Amino acid sequence: MHTLSDDGIVAELKLLSGTNTALLGDEEILRMILPAIRSDYQAIETYRCNPDSTVRVPISALTGDNDPKTTLDEAQDWSRHTTGAFDLQVFPGGHFYLSAQAPAVIALLRKHLSAGT
Repeated sequence: MHTLSDDGIVAELKLLSGTNTALLGDEEILRMILPAIRSDYQAIETYRCNPDSTVRVPISALTGDNDPKTTLDEAQDWSRHTTGAFDLQVFPGGHFYLSAQAPAVIALLRKHLSAGT
């Protein structure tokens, strides 16, 4: 994705249905946001973690049940990277499930954060 043309990245953003299409049609807005979006894609696509790396803290993985970018098995694979507790939460929605599920995600974060105090 990070090597695509600007039009290619905009097409991908439209497919993910998480960005207001009016924004994606505004050239000035695109000039401001595309460098950051391209950098995000580059980081995601080029970073490689040692598959045996673990941390000693709990990991909570959150995903949408219809995310075209992350399967449930991929989200579950995060469990390999902790010697602590692992929690997988699946929310209704696609890649941008957070838009519709913000209250539930915030409640989950509050629960996890208060458990650590």
